[in-house]
Amino acid sequence: MKKIFTFLAASIIVANLSAQENNFLPKHLGQRNNETEQHFSKKRQEMFNRTINEIKQKLDSTYSYNTEMAIDRKSYYTYNNSNKVQSSVSYSWNTPLNSWYESDRSTFDDNGNRLSSIYLEINSETGDTSYCEKSVYTFVGNNKTMRISYTINNGDWVNNSKSEYTYDANNNRTSYIRYSWQDDTWKNSYKQEYTYNANNNKTLDISYYWQDNAWIGSYKTEYTYDANNNRTLNINYSWQNNEWTNADKSEYTYDTNNNQTLYFYYSWQDNTWINNSKTESTYNANNNQTSSISFNWQDDAWINSSKNEYIYDTNNNQTSRIRSNWEDNAWVNSSKTETVYDLAYLSSEVTTPYGNLEEYGIHNKFLSFTNYNWNNNTWEFDDKDEYYYSTATAIEELSQEQLNIYPNPTRGIINISIPKLEKVEVYNLSGVLVQSTNKSILDLSKQEKGIYIVKAISNKGVVSKRIILE
Repeated sequence: MKKIFTFLAASIIVANLSAQENNFLPKHLGQRNNETEQHFSKKRQEMFNRTINEIKQKLDSTYSYNTEMAIDRKSYYTYNNSNKVQSSVSYSWNTPLNSWYESDRSTFDDNGNRLSSIYLEINSETGDTSYCEKSVYTFVGNNKTMRISYTINNGDWVNNSKSEYTYDANNNRTSYIRYSWQDDTWKNSYKQEYTYNANNNKTLDISYYWQDNAWIGSYKTEYTYDANNNRTLNINYSWQNNEWTNADKSEYTYDTNNNQTLYFYYSWQDNTWINNSKTESTYNANNNQTSSISFNWQDDAWINSSKNEYIYDTNNNQTSRIRSNWEDNAWVNSSKTETVYDLAYLSSEVTTPYGNLEEYGIHNKFLSFTNYNWNNNTWEFDDKDEYYYSTATAIEELSQEQLNIYPNPTRGIINISIPKLEKVEVYNLSGVLVQSTNKSILDLSKQEKGIYIVKAISNKGVVSKRIILE
């Protein structure tokens, strides 16, 4: 996918997933303004609390411009009556043929989770298009549990790789196993196992590779957090001579507002930790990151390396990022990204295939992202992505009185009574979907005790109520 679909940095996308699994997220807002996961849980809850009828705009299409300011990619999206994305199709420009061809398309379930993606290629001499790769996904609730990828061989789809995922009761991913297709069967290839603390912070990540019919340790990462759930340390180990050996580590420091102000990276050499690099960040009164400066450790001193400077509008949207590099004892411009927003619409009033935009510091409807490179002492256009919207489907919100949930409080079993029920979704207070069904009786006995939000969907509209699980 092009830049338009990778706008958020890979740090927020699960490692080891192919680029084609990414959520089409725009790329330069990936730092989430260094807020904590605790803050994100609150934002997710705020996003959940808004009713579907508050959606006013939906992203219909995107257009990408290349260096010559010509459109070289365009994408279109469709949505269901609940304003969840149902399909996407993209076209790329083939210069030798001077024509458009379909390059990929995806389908999604009723919750906006991707079910399939197909990628095509074109013969620049004949103009014929053909399939080249396909991925099919399986979800339980909103948790992806399997992905199978296929390639084309002599015109037929053949298995290529498979990934399986497991989760705990809090929807934290606990394992990832990748298989390769060999000799007409799935063979183990690679796996990762994850452990979390009581606050759902990942504390351990171990990766293995398959060799001689056994899983062999490859890499391990241990994570430490402060009382505010900010990550303060992670240590990476490699498996050598049948034991875990230090490889590198990162340390993080935060201000009183939980903004990450300092990042140190060390490598393990000669049985000691050696300085490698560090990054210092500053923030404004609204906790927006305004600068980050990276340094490298050379000749027993910190040497400037690169710098990012950020500008925001009155709604705290990032409108500009300028990157510069340290050359000949001076900062030299390198690249710049400018973002344009429509302040008439909050991001919570807009539906896109990109998920919860508030998590990435996007507070209003975004219209374009333009990238520039510094050349001959001036900014030169590099590429641009434009986004186009239409009015979203209005869904009626039912009154609270029309939804009856009993018993409440409950020890597990609840009954749902609402006219012409179509679907029931149950969320925890972090906004995570824990159960989904089209039946009027639910069993929540396997969930942790606490408060949950039940959202009932019928052909008449949507309504939510809180329940207590004892």
